[in-house]
Amino acid sequence: MFSSLVKNLKSAREKGFRACVRFGVEKFDPYLNYPIGRLEFLLQVARNEPYFGHFCAAGQGVAAGVHNQLRKQIREANMRRLVFQGCSLPAGNARIVEVGSWAGWSAIVWAKALVDCQQKTGEVVCVDPWVNYLDLTANHTPVYRAMAAATKRDAIVRLFYHNVRAAGHAATVHPFRGSSDRCLPLLRDTTFHLAFIDGDHSYEAVKRDLQNAGRLVAEGGLLCGDDLELQFEDLDEAKLRENLHCDYPFDPKTNQHYHVGVTLAVWEYFGRRVSAWDGLWAMRKVGNSWQPVNLPPA
Repeated sequence: MFSSLVKNLKSAREKGFRACVRFGVEKFDPYLNYPIGRLEFLLQVARNEPYFGHFCAAGQGVAAGVHNQLRKQIREANMRRLVFQGCSLPAGNARIVEVGSWAGWSAIVWAKALVDCQQKTGEVVCVDPWVNYLDLTANHTPVYRAMAAATKRDAIVRLFYHNVRAAGHAATVHPFRGSSDRCLPLLRDTTFHLAFIDGDHSYEAVKRDLQNAGRLVAEGGLLCGDDLELQFEDLDEAKLRENLHCDYPFDPKTNQHYHVGVTLAVWEYFGRRVSAWDGLWAMRKVGNSWQPVNLPPA
């Protein structure tokens, strides 16, 4: 943890004084019950602007933090390339389904990309129960506590709706509240051109999400997801299975953290190494098989 803190602080210092201050706020505000985060949240909502800051863990993952700005830009660019790879249809009615939307950052990225590749009647279907599914005794860092707190009184659901409206994509983004087991069977098979998995990262949940979403993907479409930091072949299997009760354990072999449930479920579903770019992964449906995806350079 200390080495990660030093690394992130060094990155913030390289970006200048304001970034360094921002880094300090992001690290220590949670321990004070988010006085600064709450104020920023209220101000942006009052201005009718999307909010993806550290309050409510709204900017979790690659979209979070001053030290992640470059990664965030690269991730968004790669997500947009995936849309162009799987959703450039002459009819202009490409469909995307995502499992796990949280505050709406990825949904907005998908919606923007559909507009940019001329999918004027395209849509993004978002499936999320917006409930806490994390064991806080095994996952006890501030971001997990923030996520659990954000589900109370539906704070994160309201923020999702606000962000989508404020970004101007309410007509394109259609939320379904519930698990993939409950919601995805209501959707027709092979009618989506891209399916994105980023919900509950536990092994059983990711396994179910893959099974439920995989059948929805049309021929030539993409099944993709987030948080595949390490692939199964990179790890010691015994150690991996020992850590399945954790969301984001540390792997001493590779000297980094990873989402163990995502790694194992993706490996078992595809039975092979998948195409991946800094945690974002994707495979293309070709007949009854799944093939790697090559993204063109920026």
